[in-house]
Amino acid sequence: MPPSSFDDLPGPSDYLPIALRKGKKAIGCKWVFFIKVNLDGIVARLKARLVAKGYA
Repeated sequence: MPPSSFDDLPGPSDYLPIALRKGKKAIGCKWVFFIKVNLDGIVARLKARLVAKGYA
């Protein structure tokens, strides 16, 4: 079940660093934010998504 608000997301202190397996690389990630507005220009919805940085 996704968090109901931004405050419910885990913070940096909720994670522990671990060693990567031999031959593996860590991938980066970033937050992408969207502001959805209706036809009147009023903010209708705020959306956020955590995405992995991929290279094609």
